[in-house]
Amino acid sequence: MTVSIVFYIVFGKLLRNLNDELKFLFALTAIARISVSIYNSFFGVSLGGEEDAILFIQNASSSANFFDVGTNFYLNFLGNIFDLYERSSLIAHYLSCLFSLGFMLICLSFINNYYTKSVLNRLIIVYLLFLPSSILFMSISLRESYQAFFTVLMLMGSIRFINNQNFMNLCILVLSTLCLGFFHKGLVIISAAYLFTILLFFSGAKVRVNSIVFLVFFGILLAPSLFQILGSGRGFEVVLALVEGNVEAYTLNYRGSIGRLQTPATYIIPESNNFVIYSILALFYYLFYPSLLEVNSFFSLYASIEGMLRLVLFALIIFYLIEKKHSQQTVFFVMIFLSWYMISSFAWGLGTSNYGQGLRHHITHNFMLVFSLVVLANVRTNNNLR
Repeated sequence: MTVSIVFYIVFGKLLRNLNDELKFLFALTAIARISVSIYNSFFGVSLGGEEDAILFIQNASSSANFFDVGTNFYLNFLGNIFDLYERSSLIAHYLSCLFSLGFMLICLSFINNYYTKSVLNRLIIVYLLFLPSSILFMSISLRESYQAFFTVLMLMGSIRFINNQNFMNLCILVLSTLCLGFFHKGLVIISAAYLFTILLFFSGAKVRVNSIVFLVFFGILLAPSLFQILGSGRGFEVVLALVEGNVEAYTLNYRGSIGRLQTPATYIIPESNNFVIYSILALFYYLFYPSLLEVNSFFSLYASIEGMLRLVLFALIIFYLIEKKHSQQTVFFVMIFLSWYMISSFAWGLGTSNYGQGLRHHITHNFMLVFSLVVLANVRTNNNLR
């Protein structure tokens, strides 16, 4: 109850500002997501909730170092929540569900600025709110809802910061980036690079100085724990591999270790001595595998349909980017969305060995394709993104 009240206080204004149609659609997806949380808490296990979601609840502990990155951070986060209340699957599932609803509200709040009641817009909203993998995976105790929430908060924070460089927008940008990195070690490098790019190249001199002071302050606060982690290498294997110039070896070893955990959804990327070619193949498999010709089950059919929907979104984005005239600012922000989408897809692709795992990763950044298409397809006289 307490968490629900806090949620309404934080996001109530966003909900009230939506048009009636978007409010109705949000209510429907909220009912669906809460239902999945309740089902997994009391009645059974839904598709995708068999392993990781259960293990996270069982292994959650507040005794771990809070500033571990990735799985250990999430286990510590859940452990502290359980210490405040009790070890409960309902709490874990419901908390993930609330973060997914917060994520959806932020997305709808942005879309609301451009939304018109056209068939295309309605189909885009249905895709965002009712994609089965999103409803199933973001309503149980997995990390995807947190990753999606802090990703959209980081991107919206960066847009608001570029448009209005005040301290509040700076705080949103920095804190959301920091949280995103802690929830998955694979996002540490690209989220940090994104933050420094925004602060160094898209802020004024005075703001840039304040940003540096702000980052130094956080660095001092986190320094003891970060030195401890870096000393052991826990959670920062990707960063250490990059510093040591062993990205290719790390990627191949990592894929080899997860590839040994064979499942019906496992795929094998054709070998290549050229790491660039191998990376492009990994990206392609991540985005579009399996094809309809490789479907052999209902699950693979669903994954194939999702891949085709992504291909349609890409095609529509290119079409509207070429067909309609847009302000430079609109194109600039769409390029931010698409750049983050492709860079994060590249990172996920290198570490993904089966399309079941890929479905979970996709729901954390699919919304960027939706944002790009909504903005490009709905030309406004005021092209200032908000």
